[in-house]
Amino acid sequence: MFRRPKTRLIEIVAAQNYPGMQLAFVDEADLRDVQILALELYSADDITISPQGNALPSYAFLQSCYVSLYTNNPDLTTIDKESGTVVSTDEGVYINLLPAIQLMSMRSGSTTKKYAPNIFQLNSQAIQFNNKSAFVFTQALGNTTGPISFLINVTYQGRSKG
Repeated sequence: MFRRPKTRLIEIVAAQNYPGMQLAFVDEADLRDVQILALELYSADDITISPQGNALPSYAFLQSCYVSLYTNNPDLTTIDKESGTVVSTDEGVYINLLPAIQLMSMRSGSTTKKYAPNIFQLNSQAIQFNNKSAFVFTQALGNTTGPISFLINVTYQGRSKG
């Protein structure tokens, strides 16, 4: 039976004047062990304000960011047919230092191509949205007038735990 994918927007907030060079993801309990199909990241050029009322990072800043995702090993994974959840015997950082702009379909900074139709897709992997997955910065966020929110739209299937 075909299961229609679901989406969930997650918001990862960096406090005002955040000094760190890494920003860990927050725990998303309802996305544990579901099949992640795609991820899409947004910049301030795409969305002007986050659901929590925060500014988003600029496209220029995201060009110097990377994403490391703690996932199941795609080679050693099965999908439970009844629940649709991911069953894995091996987990680790299998997506390491992926340029953040690879997660952007809008391509805001481009003057020639405003939309890239290929969203970053995964092979039904489970991502641990907790402190094991993170944004990695090559430069600090610097002085900000308020918190900065990183928004990621997650497309998934299977039963969520929320």
